[in-house]
Amino acid sequence: MKRFPKILAFALALALALAPLSASADRLRQNGNVWDGSIAGSFAGGSGTEADPFLISDGSELALLAETVNGGDECGGFCFALATDIVLNDTADFENWSENYRPENFWHPIGGSAYSFRGSFDGRGHTVSGMFACATNGTKLGLFGSAEDTVIRDLSVIRSCVLGNSDAVGGIIGAAEGVYIIGCGFEGTVCGTRSVGGICGSAGCCYITDCSAQVNISAFQYAGGIVGIAGVTALSGCEASGTIDANDRVGGMIGYALVGCSAVNCLNGAAIDCGEYAGGIAGLGHNTEVSYCENLADITAERYTGGIFGLCCGSSADHCANRGDISGEYYIGGMIGWADDGADFGQTGAYDTVNCCSNSGRVSGEWGVGGIAGDAHFLIVTDSFNTGLITAEQYAGGLIGYAKDTSASRCYNVGRVRGDNSGALFGRNSAVNVTAENVYYLDRACAGGDAFGTGERDGLFCSEEGYEGFDFGGVWFIDPETYYPYAQIIGMPDGPALPESSGDLNGDGVVSVYETIMVLRSAMGLITLSEEAIQYADVDIDGRITVADAVMMLRFSMGI
Repeated sequence: MKRFPKILAFALALALALAPLSASADRLRQNGNVWDGSIAGSFAGGSGTEADPFLISDGSELALLAETVNGGDECGGFCFALATDIVLNDTADFENWSENYRPENFWHPIGGSAYSFRGSFDGRGHTVSGMFACATNGTKLGLFGSAEDTVIRDLSVIRSCVLGNSDAVGGIIGAAEGVYIIGCGFEGTVCGTRSVGGICGSAGCCYITDCSAQVNISAFQYAGGIVGIAGVTALSGCEASGTIDANDRVGGMIGYALVGCSAVNCLNGAAIDCGEYAGGIAGLGHNTEVSYCENLADITAERYTGGIFGLCCGSSADHCANRGDISGEYYIGGMIGWADDGADFGQTGAYDTVNCCSNSGRVSGEWGVGGIAGDAHFLIVTDSFNTGLITAEQYAGGLIGYAKDTSASRCYNVGRVRGDNSGALFGRNSAVNVTAENVYYLDRACAGGDAFGTGERDGLFCSEEGYEGFDFGGVWFIDPETYYPYAQIIGMPDGPALPESSGDLNGDGVVSVYETIMVLRSAMGLITLSEEAIQYADVDIDGRITVADAVMMLRFSMGI
């Protein structure tokens, strides 16, 4: 499932599609295609039925829809469709738009605090560009301020800016209730107080499918690349890129996922900088299911920080992967920062589960840092592994930094683990009521090893014989033709990255060109490496130091 090129293609397509807009803004204005701020008296055609929707062909007709809904006619049962691309403002300088530097035309959202859009809207693959929505009075903001019991599909809002000192701020919809959002995209800036998202600010009982956001988001709390806050809402096939900055509850897909949310086949590439509760998919997930999702971005927060969940309770991650670097101070994990036992949510014994997941990013912090979870209470981990470098001042583990009432089975760690009270699998002296079955670690991963698992050298990790109890053919496989010969999981979003333990001769967490040269010189017989360096230099694990090892290290150090 190769999905990362898709987000690159999305960005490239946007760049190609958007480049002519600024260059031809004067021509568009001369032709009357840039909105002049007026409101039309009628639509371009149609009778409002599904077969014959009201057609919207310019900004004035789109403004007519907004005026109609905001005047009290919520358009229930009527259908609308774009007949062409619409330009609301000259977008030549849209990256610099702000409260103090505004384009000519303001956009007043379709629906808001008093009324909601209840018709259906089909973008037919067209774009709305140059939208500038700005309010300081708590207004719900987006192309649609509020929408209920409707379908909005095949619409892209690009080169746009949404600024609100308010809750429920989104690129497409501020607040959505019972809405199907299908095939929509947003590109630009979205800022708000709470519940801020690239597609939707707040969502209840919604389905959001095949949507993309290339967005820079800033908020006080509850910020997500797709949705800021959501309840009983399902995401599938969504992607986010850009940056997200907020105080707490920030996620690449959903900032705050309340009871009954799910995300399937989603990809986050948006870098996150947050105070607490930050996750590549969900910042905080309560009874939330995440499957076949992937995080590629770096995530930084003071505490409760993870590649999939920042904090979760009664939630699950299945066939998920983290590739980004995860860093902070307390409770930092490749998959989950803090796996809660339910106490913080008025529950007891609410188990979280991680199944068929992997982390290859670097995970670092001060206390409670792990390749799968930083701090785990009532967590079950099955058929998962870590290859990333794990570092902490206290309690670092290749799987879990600090564990209580937790179990792991058919898991392994080959990433280095560093820090006081560290363990190759679990942070030393931190495991309370922990069980481990068929759990393995690379014998050089951690100086102290681990009492809960079995340490093995590289050779055993390259064959099925080294993984007792693992289901090869159903769950796991080994591909000897790749540069990653350790066991991999069938159906993962993408192949794992080169393990941090390979090629990093000096243990600084980076495979450098200098180290590549050392390996090359060793392969040519010009220098002799130490025994430990030889273990890390044998990247393809064939028992020899060769030019092939140096070439693989060079490609990795260059990001190719």
